[in-house]
Amino acid sequence: TTDCVMMTETLLSGVLDKLDVKEKIAFMSGFAFNKNEIEVDDPKISKNFTNSIDLFQTKLKKIIEIESKYDFVENKYNRRSTFSVSVAILCWMKGDLFKNVQEMSSLEEGKLYTLIMRLYQLCDEIINFYKVLGLEENVKEYEEAKLLIMRDIINCKSLYVQDIDFTIWTKKQT
Repeated sequence: TTDCVMMTETLLSGVLDKLDVKEKIAFMSGFAFNKNEIEVDDPKISKNFTNSIDLFQTKLKKIIEIESKYDFVENKYNRRSTFSVSVAILCWMKGDLFKNVQEMSSLEEGKLYTLIMRLYQLCDEIINFYKVLGLEENVKEYEEAKLLIMRDIINCKSLYVQDIDFTIWTKKQT
């Protein structure tokens, strides 16, 4: 993930506690979306989402204060979070069509697909995190999220067909 310290703090400190699983993934899209800086503008999803952003900002400021106290400079690439795509991801989690989500986010198809796949991988990381801590309820929640994320997405190794003898098929047709 982009910021392991902030991600850990977000997961353990109650920042996401009042969000449902769909809103949690929309919130986590802020960690998965490629952005060059922190941008914590509130997308106004819900009161709980707004409160989570406020808690997140408080935690972030505290971490930055501790880092500066000990002269630790965080790599700028580890500090990229934004909620600019959260509404679109929430709509995806609620079952909206890919086309509608794409238009809502103004992302190109490939970038939206990449974001969805990153969220899926992020869920795997979070599941492993909670398994290590023995927090099975949280594991179940993020396994449910993975199913919601991957709905309607078909993934295959290759669309090319190889090593097929089409002469057999054509002989049966004649």
